[in-house]
Amino acid sequence: MRTFLARGKPPRFLQLPKPLRSYLRLKIKPRFRVYKKTVFANVGDFILFLNCILFFFTCEAATDNSPGRRQIPFDVKLLSVGLKFYLWSLSFFTGFEVIYFGSYKAIKAARFAAKVAYLRWLILFFQLWMIWTGIIDLGDPDYRFFSYAVAYFSLEAFCSFGIHLVMQNVIGELDSALLAMKEYEEKKFIRVNVLVSSSIPSEEQPGMYP
Repeated sequence: MRTFLARGKPPRFLQLPKPLRSYLRLKIKPRFRVYKKTVFANVGDFILFLNCILFFFTCEAATDNSPGRRQIPFDVKLLSVGLKFYLWSLSFFTGFEVIYFGSYKAIKAARFAAKVAYLRWLILFFQLWMIWTGIIDLGDPDYRFFSYAVAYFSLEAFCSFGIHLVMQNVIGELDSALLAMKEYEEKKFIRVNVLVSSSIPSEEQPGMYP
């Protein structure tokens, strides 16, 4: 900044027209902030997705080694893995929609995707309920599989809590971006209306109409 002022030139950003400067400040900067935060959520959801697959593979291996144990139903595995994949894709498109489109509708869609972070807690409690009711059998005689389950749910809770905090921050960023864009559009609409109304001749002025 000082070098620019020493040369007698303002920074390149200040040389831009004022509407373009406000456009960049309102749309570009919040988009990059949201994108950087959703990258963390995307990595966390990918870890949860792989963790879920690994957990059910471990369940299958433990069930095969113990013939008396009950196998996990296929629809339960499909539902859990499918929900994890859905959340992973949502956290990816949260940043993708904002960074590449940045329109009002895209930010509203990204805000909905960020609010779906509550689903991670529901999935975690659903899996704990399956263990409580015996759908997922942890009756391992040497408690080896039980230690796997404790590690799995610890990682699940840690990632879910971190992603939830990040997504709450993202919702705040998106709300401020939506409010700023709404004010910007309203000011632009008022300015256009004023210009249009000033260009239309008034009926009170004499000599305008025959």
